[in-house]
Amino acid sequence: MKPKTPVTATAIMGTATDPTAYDRAIHAICEGSPGRFVAGQDAWWDWAQAITGSAQGDYRAGWITLAQLRGHSDPILVGMAAAAQGSILRQLGHHTQAIPHDAAATAAGGLAAVDGLTGLAADHIFAPRVGDADWLLQARGLLQRSGAAGLGSDEARQRAALRVNWVTAETQLAHDNGPGALRTASAGVSLARTLDSPRHLLKSQLIHAVSCEAVGQDAGRELSIILQAADARGIRTLVWPVGLVLGGRMDSAERAQVQTAVDFIGSHLPPGLVAPPSLHLA
Repeated sequence: MKPKTPVTATAIMGTATDPTAYDRAIHAICEGSPGRFVAGQDAWWDWAQAITGSAQGDYRAGWITLAQLRGHSDPILVGMAAAAQGSILRQLGHHTQAIPHDAAATAAGGLAAVDGLTGLAADHIFAPRVGDADWLLQARGLLQRSGAAGLGSDEARQRAALRVNWVTAETQLAHDNGPGALRTASAGVSLARTLDSPRHLLKSQLIHAVSCEAVGQDAGRELSIILQAADARGIRTLVWPVGLVLGGRMDSAERAQVQTAVDFIGSHLPPGLVAPPSLHLA
């Protein structure tokens, strides 16, 4: 019998990536402060800056930086940049256009593949195709192997696991499985609290609130709290969807906050992309 190949950090991460740099970049985007890096000295700083800036609604600058990183020599960094581009496209409603970017991230291997697989699952939430692999299942398996290999920081693995949780809940919502989504989203909020990342916690709480509404519960108060917290931190890419969910329940002050976020995002789109209809408040 052929011996099994041992699972090592190199097998999961890849040979080109500096694990310390990767972990620092993950910590920076969780903390929301990529400024702890020295610009121009570390390409992972550029990646962290692009992620954080995009979360604040500056998709244009983030996209340009990520496109430049796609030419880097580190395949894992290239894959993570590709996955981030896929995420930007999805957030702007361009799920089909995101597919090749997430496929590139998956092909890069290592930890980038977890983001890529999660992205592919999200790309197909509204357009499932018979015969496709279970991307979320593959992503979970890769996360388990990375943990067994002691790969990366706990923070890095928790972030990846949380992203899988989000897409799992979103998939359940898309298939009218409100109770399942609520269970998944509740677990996601608990996981996000251990991650100590305001942005990740707020997004987890948003998915939880949407799941509550899917089972007939009024989450208006919870959504208003999320809106205020996201607005205070400048996380415009969360202010916008919270406003969409609240709709007519917003008061004039909340509506103004959402409109300000929407206007900023609309003026900072990636080159060549048209604003989705949802970016215009009725």
